[in-house]
Amino acid sequence: MWRASSGTRVLTDSEWPLFEIGLDELRVMVEDDISYETDDTETGVTAFDRLTPEQKLCQLAKVGIALRDKTVPEPKLTAVSEGTVKAVFNTVRNELLYEIDTAKDDLVDELFHTREAILKASAEEDDKDDELPDLREGDPTEWMWLFEEIEDRILWDNDHANEDAFLDHPREEAKKLLAMSGIDPDYFLFIPEEPTESSLIKARQILAKLLSLPIPNDDGLYPILYDHFHDISVGRICEEHESQWNDHPWISFRDLVHPEWDCKYDEWVKLFSSDLPVTAFTIKSDTSPDEPLLSDVSAVKAGQRWVIKEDDSYWCDLLDNGWIDEPDNELLPPLTFDSEQEAIAAYNQARLMYLDRSERNEHALDLIKSFTNEGT
Repeated sequence: MWRASSGTRVLTDSEWPLFEIGLDELRVMVEDDISYETDDTETGVTAFDRLTPEQKLCQLAKVGIALRDKTVPEPKLTAVSEGTVKAVFNTVRNELLYEIDTAKDDLVDELFHTREAILKASAEEDDKDDELPDLREGDPTEWMWLFEEIEDRILWDNDHANEDAFLDHPREEAKKLLAMSGIDPDYFLFIPEEPTESSLIKARQILAKLLSLPIPNDDGLYPILYDHFHDISVGRICEEHESQWNDHPWISFRDLVHPEWDCKYDEWVKLFSSDLPVTAFTIKSDTSPDEPLLSDVSAVKAGQRWVIKEDDSYWCDLLDNGWIDEPDNELLPPLTFDSEQEAIAAYNQARLMYLDRSERNEHALDLIKSFTNEGT
């Protein structure tokens, strides 16, 4: 819950999409700062901008859930918390101006999502029905007026921006001025702690839930299923999915730092799971090589065994066509064979499988694209 001008409440279903635009955009900017160890995000709100990127991310989660979840206790208003909300609104304001400005460029498709959100939020006021602008209105003046009216429903003053007016005075005098203005003595003094890694993961989980994004697990990672038959990644999966496919020869499981995959699990089950072979891909060691190896590939002796070499790399993974630079790598050793002929035959068999899989992958990606387009 949040103490707004109209009382303690959360954002309505019409107001939230507008706030969500700024929350998501600002989240991306802050995450970039964390990833690249920079501090480039500036919103024009001192109380927010002076925080570290990690503090900013946690504050975004804190105010975001307070403004959306009725079960969350009302947080204490501070310059940091109100400044964070203001920073989100400033980000929305920038999106609005960018959206209007791109309409002047014939090379850029005109955008409307911010203006649409403003119209929906403004329509909650009964007396605004006849005053709302057309969606294609390109004059920012009226849009700004409507936007600021919505912003004032949540932030009805700018106390967070008045730090210098109070803290430049001696301590006792500053306390008296704060009391006379009805401002908590600690309003400007609160500084959030530098978050731990677990705090950052929790913030990411909250923001992902608020923004309907894939939610990381408690390690901050995104578990996926990898379909080696179609060469596609599937996410995000849960323990039930993993237990269901754990012993399948064409399936493996991985953890990703970022939520990036080719298709969702339900889509994969519907489109591809029934095509998986029930047996693993194996080579027939008694098959004679029908053709020579590619010009840059050769079978070479390694001790008493034979290996496949391409330039300075050694073939080490039959299913995924993996290669390793070190022939004596204990963690991922090269594939070895009893004879030169067996090595050549194995690689040629595998190469045909890789070519077939490449075609399956191309078809699979086209099918995913079509399926996604049908659902939008």
